[in-house]
Amino acid sequence: MYVPTVIWNRKFILMLVSNLLTSVAFYFMITALPVYLTTDLKFGNDQAGIIIAAYIFTAVLIRPFVGAFIDNYGRRTVYLLSLFLFALLFILYGHVQHEYAFILVRIAHGLLWGVLTTAGNTLVMDMLPPNKRGEGIGYYGLAFTISMAIGPLLSALILETTNYQVLFFFAAGISFLGSSILLGLKFPSHLKTKTTVKAGLKGFLSPVAFPIALLGMFVMMPYGAVLNFITIYCNQIGATSSVLFFLFLALGLTVSRIFAGKEFDKNGPYRLMMISFFFIFISFPTLIFWDNSITIILSALFTGVAFGISFPAFQLMLNNVLPIALRSTANSLFLTAIDVGMGLGIVIMGFLTQNIDLKIAFGVWSVMAVIAMVYYQFVVKLHYRKSVVSHL
Repeated sequence: MYVPTVIWNRKFILMLVSNLLTSVAFYFMITALPVYLTTDLKFGNDQAGIIIAAYIFTAVLIRPFVGAFIDNYGRRTVYLLSLFLFALLFILYGHVQHEYAFILVRIAHGLLWGVLTTAGNTLVMDMLPPNKRGEGIGYYGLAFTISMAIGPLLSALILETTNYQVLFFFAAGISFLGSSILLGLKFPSHLKTKTTVKAGLKGFLSPVAFPIALLGMFVMMPYGAVLNFITIYCNQIGATSSVLFFLFLALGLTVSRIFAGKEFDKNGPYRLMMISFFFIFISFPTLIFWDNSITIILSALFTGVAFGISFPAFQLMLNNVLPIALRSTANSLFLTAIDVGMGLGIVIMGFLTQNIDLKIAFGVWSVMAVIAMVYYQFVVKLHYRKSVVSHL
């Protein structure tokens, strides 16, 4: 049985680089797609919100079955095939213009995203030493963090000199590269176990994990809203480029992730969660009360710190309350909570902006931080302490 002893082993590094490249392609779309849909294709904000979020809900639908699927058919095969098809779909973005056709492409992307992200996170957890999983997940999450800076920057540079068609081909090429570097990677044979759909669904719907997943969903709703509508907001106020927001968002995410995993390993989630709630709460007033570059930067930093802490904390909490045999299910549930929260945030924000001012719509999300904090204090905190199981 393969038991890693150090974090920075070859398998982990290759997975990290592959995840970085795939995430860069994904974050091309974060800033480019809302503008492309509302300006070039003339869709309304509510239509754009539905299109952008469509992949999230299909990813959610597939996740309960992913654990059994990847275990029965081989995580390596499923993971690499999903990466390849995921890259291929970027090319279609430039060839569809009807709303329903776009939704279909996003649905296909969502199904693949649900499979590859669940398989990837599960594989990484197996590649980390048991006593350093918090620290390792923090480093692995840096791939998402760094891509938040590189993706929007490259997207803006490409669009300054070319067009969206070229951007979509670049996204496909980078994602294909992320697939290719894993072709020679061999995963430990003990990972190929037989898991039934019934067992996976039982873990997915477990009352032990559900309260934590619900908290993750609450917290991720504001993140989905700001991540997908900040470009429109910056264009509206004319204060700064959204690229600046994403740069400092990435900085906040990076700094917080470096210490969040270690802090979790030493002291658990309580302090991390309270810091996260506080910064979510203050990030939106900072964003909307003053229309200048300084407050945009501060809001980005606050948002980055809040969610840089939340991501590894939620993932580790779910992995700690479900048995090791359901690790793929735990990671599937973690990603589902993120996807559902972000999807709801995007859709709700889209409909809000059709009826009220964008600033007011952003301000609504500070209330969600208060709701999440109250729910954590009175429900999740004690529940987690009672539910932790040993994985060592």
